[in-house]
Formats: sequence, structure tokens, C-alpha cells
Amino acid sequence: MAESRARGGDPARRPARAARRGGPAGDEPRRGAVRGALAPPDPSADRAALAIWITLIALLAARVASQFVPSMAAWGLNVARFVPAWAAWLLTLAAGLALVPGVARRLLPALDAAGEFLARGRGAAAAAAAATAALVLALPDRAWYVGDFLLRQGAVEQGVGAARVFPQALPLDRLLHNSLPTWCELHLNLDANATGRLLGAMSAAVLAWAAVTFVRALALRGATACAAAAVIVLGGYLAVFTGYSKAVVELCALTAAAGACALRVIRSGRGLGAFGVVLALAFLLHRSAVGLLPGAVITWLAGSRRDDARAALRDPRAIAGLVLPWVALAVVLPRVLHTFVTVDMAVHLEPADVRARGGMLATAFAGLRALDMANVVVMLTPLVLAAPVALLARGRPPAHRGEGLTLVAFALPLVGVMPVLHPVQGMFRDWDNFVAGGAATSVLVAWLLADPLSAASRARWVAVPVAVCTTAFTLQWMVAHADAARGMARVSAFLDEPPRRGDAERVPALDYLGIRNMRLERYAESAAAFRAAADLAPNPRFMIQWGLAATEAHDDRGALEAYERLLARTPDDPLAWRGYTAMTSRLGDLVNARRGAIELLKRVPGDPDALRLLQDLDREQARRAANGAPPPRATAPTSP
Repeated sequence: MAESRARGGDPARRPARAARRGGPAGDEPRRGAVRGALAPPDPSADRAALAIWITLIALLAARVASQFVPSMAAWGLNVARFVPAWAAWLLTLAAGLALVPGVARRLLPALDAAGEFLARGRGAAAAAAAATAALVLALPDRAWYVGDFLLRQGAVEQGVGAARVFPQALPLDRLLHNSLPTWCELHLNLDANATGRLLGAMSAAVLAWAAVTFVRALALRGATACAAAAVIVLGGYLAVFTGYSKAVVELCALTAAAGACALRVIRSGRGLGAFGVVLALAFLLHRSAVGLLPGAVITWLAGSRRDDARAALRDPRAIAGLVLPWVALAVVLPRVLHTFVTVDMAVHLEPADVRARGGMLATAFAGLRALDMANVVVMLTPLVLAAPVALLARGRPPAHRGEGLTLVAFALPLVGVMPVLHPVQGMFRDWDNFVAGGAATSVLVAWLLADPLSAASRARWVAVPVAVCTTAFTLQWMVAHADAARGMARVSAFLDEPPRRGDAERVPALDYLGIRNMRLERYAESAAAFRAAADLAPNPRFMIQWGLAATEAHDDRGALEAYERLLARTPDDPLAWRGYTAMTSRLGDLVNARRGAIELLKRVPGDPDALRLLQDLDREQARRAANGAPPPRATAPTSP
């Protein structure tokens, strides 16, 4: 007995000391395991964990195979094609090694330690928030392709008010993504992109806080805690936290936080104040946050049935948490309803082309929409397929079914709208419309995977590939977005490779390539993209930008063709006549240069450039006459 005490104290007192530390006794819990040493084995949990492992192998194999197929049908899986080779194979190798049982078992103690820190460590939420913020700052979006990235950043750079460009935006959205960046540019010398990245880093910190709240609400331990947190934080939606200045970024983080806080309220009755603040901020940020209301109502009802509910309501924070969301909703609801009727119905749900094809329901899965929806889902929640597989292999639903119902209520409105929502630029580009739904789905998936992983004994190591695979898959997206050239190569592949897309998706993609190449001073590529866009949709802006890009590329004949086509559509456009005059002059077509200058003066009386050109032409004509040279003749191939 004395010897045993010398080595570690009285064995009879070890359980009591372990209980005071907050966990069960024994060697296995000290390694961070979730199950106690005396807990009976659960064969169905091990079976479900192995099913998760097999699903991860299939997902990794699909991602690797898609890299060698010259098609963009599986654009939600094949992103590694557009990542530097060393990064693509390094991340793929990491995921592959984690799937090897022997390797996973060796890594399990480290993951257990990380999970224990998340579950119990002081400062865990702050550390996770700092790490996630650092990750998104380290991989800034340089492609600028998703959604209306270029439009929003350009509005700030050009000092255009949000009310003019985005009249449907709620006040908090305008404050964060227009007024604040403008102020930072004036007073802190931060450009619009830098401010967007800082806002994204702060939102990423909220996302990490939500993951830690989730882990602690469910009392997860060890490797399971780490894997669940990774599923929530490292969804594909993290790629919009790297500089995209739009309210959907904050809404994505707040959606995950709402789900995590709801679990805390249901499990412990605590956290009503934080839950209410999260909901209120979401309602004030974006109109689609109304989709969180069903989950919120179920959470409040479940919390009210607790024995200690009446006592909890004596806390002013809990009262504030119940009141704030309704106040915020009352403030924004009139604008939300107006926007739904005037904008969403006409632009996103049933635009003219959708009505012409039979309406939103008839076109819900038409063409490539079903394929694109599948791509969006596996992009945003990389392990989504593992959840139903685990549920089937388990053979029974998880305990605490009410929690699952609540999480479904959060996810269903945001995800269920996908079939009837028709993004203006297509799902390939406008996948940002669905990031809040992706976050809600990831919280649900983390909850479903945590059940068998927590109860597994022999297959507990599967938590390692769960954490590593979701990390590797999402990092591939972030690395691809961090390289402008590779991001544009991905867009070009979308245009060039099967399946062929309709003009409604091709034109915005070509417009993007034109603008982004112009900003990168790749003028020949920019001109080619704008010319292709103008061929599909003869928009005057495309022709103007084609002419400007061709001029910068020293392709004078290409620029002249652009201005001639523009004049054929808008013969009174002064800019078109200015460009036409400049190009004919540079090409030596003095007759059409004179004609262009005269036409420009008709539309812009006293234009100094036109007057100066006419004076130069008069001097040139006088010089030729003095030398006996013939008068100049038109040499341009065509004229408007």
C-alpha cells in the first residue's frame, strides 16, 4: 500500500480526485478518451464509425479521380486541379495517411489532447478563434470570383453608396460593408480588400467560438471533440471569410453559433442571453436570417419545458435574450417583406426566364441544377455524405432526438430553398447564397457524427481521419482562391470543358475574366474575354471595356472593331465616338478620324481632344498639299 501511495496515492481515492477534475477515473480517460474504462462496448457505434471511415475513403478517391477528368461536372470535388501540385498532393497525402488505421491510432493521443483542451481548457475559445482568424488571414482570396466580390469591393473603392448599388441591403450590412470600409480607407489607410479580410477574420473567430460552444454543450471529449469542432469550422464556406465583404459571411458564422447556442440552451438551460444576441445580430444583418426563426422557436419551447426554466427567467440576460431577437425582427421585417416582393421574387425566385420555362417549381431541377446543387452541398459540408451512412450503420437514431429536430429546423429553411432559388450568375459563382445553409448543415453533421464516435471503443481512431479529411478538403478550396491565376484557370475550365453552360452563366464568367485580367494588367486576355462576352450579349459596357483593354494591349484594330460595334448599337454615345476617333487616328485613317472628331463635337461641343485633333488634321492636310501629296483616304476596314 505504501508503495502504491508513493507512485500515485491511494487507489481508492483516485476516482474521487478524477471526479473533482471533471472526468472519470482510469488510464483511458487520462488519454482524453470519451468512453470510460468501465463503459460497456457498443458494437453499433464501432460499426457506424467504420462506415464513416469507408465513406471518407470513397470521398478521397472521388476527389483524386476527378483531378484527371477534363470536365467540370464535379466542380465541387475537383478543386485540387487548380491548386499548386505540391499543395494538392500534400493535402491529399495527409488525408490518405490519416485514413490508414495504424497511422490514425498513432495520431489519436495528439487529437485527444487537442480535444480535451477544447472541451475543458481555459482560453480554448480564444485560442481556437485566434487560430481560425490567422488561417483566413494567411490565405486571402486573390481570385475575387465568388458572388459579387468585384462589385462590392469596387463600390467602396469608387465611393459609391450601398443604397445605390445594393438597395436591398439591411442597415447593419451597409454599415459593415460600405460605411466602415470607406471610413477605414480615409482614416486608417486600409483599402477595401484589407477591411474585408479583417471582417472575415472576426467572423471566423465567431465560427470557432461556435465550435467550442458546440463541443461543451454536448460534453464531448477527446478526439471526438476535436473532430466535431473541425467539421463545424472547416467547411468549404470558410473560403468566403478570406476577403469577401458581404453579410452572408457574418450570417454564416452566426448560423453556426445559433445552432451551438441552441444545444446549450436545450442541454443545460443556460445561454439564453448569448442565443438571443446571436439571433438579433443575424436578423439585423441579412433578410435570409428569418430562416433561423423555426429553429429558434423550437429551442425556446424546449428550454421552457425544463424544470429550471422559471428560475432561468429571473436572470436579466435570459430575459434580454428572449426579447432582443423579436425587437430586431420587428425593426427589419417591413424592409425584408418589401425586398422579398420587389427583388427576391423578380430576381432570385422567379425571374423572367424562369417564368418562361414554367415557373420556379417546374425548373427546380431542370438542366444542370440538380448536379450543381450536389456540388454546392459537398463543397460547403465536405463530410455531408458520412452522416446518413453513419446513421444507417448505427441502426438507431442518436439519443436526444429533440436536439436533432432543432438542428434540422435551423438547416431546413436555409437549405430547402436551394431548388427554387435561381442565382443570377449560376450556382458555380453564386454559391455564397448558400453558405449559411452550409454552416447549419455542418452543425447537424457534426452532431450526427459525434454520436457514434463518442460511443465507439475499437474504432475510436476514426475521429482522426474525420478531422484531417475535412481540414484537407477545405484547405484545397482556400489555397485555390488564394491564387488569382489558378482561380481564373478554374473559371476558364468551367467555360471550356463539358458540360456546356448556357449563356446566362457564360456571360458573367467572361465578364469576370475581363475585369480581373484588366486589374491584373493582362490586357490581351481581358480584351479576349470582353469580346467573347460581347458576342454572346451585345452589352455596350462589354464593348467599351473590350475597346479599352485592346487599346492597352496595343491592338488598335481590335479596339476599333469594338468601338464600331458599339456605334452600331449606340450611335449617339460620345465615348464610342471618342474611342473610334482615337483608333482611326492611330491607324492613319485621317478621313474617318476627322469624321469621328466632328461627330464627337456634335455630342460634346467644345471637346478639347476633338478640337486638337482637327487642328492637327488641318496642319497635316496643309503640309500634304504644300508637298503635292494626294489627299488622305480612309484605310480602316469598316466604318460605322
